[in-house]
Amino acid sequence: MMFFVIVAYDIWPAAVLVLGIIVVILTVLQFLIYAVHLLTAHITRGFLHAVDTAHAVMSTAAEHV
Repeated sequence: MMFFVIVAYDIWPAAVLVLGIIVVILTVLQFLIYAVHLLTAHITRGFLHAVDTAHAVMSTAAEHV
């Protein structure tokens, strides 16, 4: 693999550097998007749990009135 990189860099160094930077950016974006996905899933679960708890408390309070 390194042989191909050396040959490509020897022929067209700017393209190798640009493509390398693009690959790094896409790899970082992949992990950032996955982190945002996990964060929103966690926040959504917490919100739904809070709504369920509030509903349970209100229905229990309504039974005692």
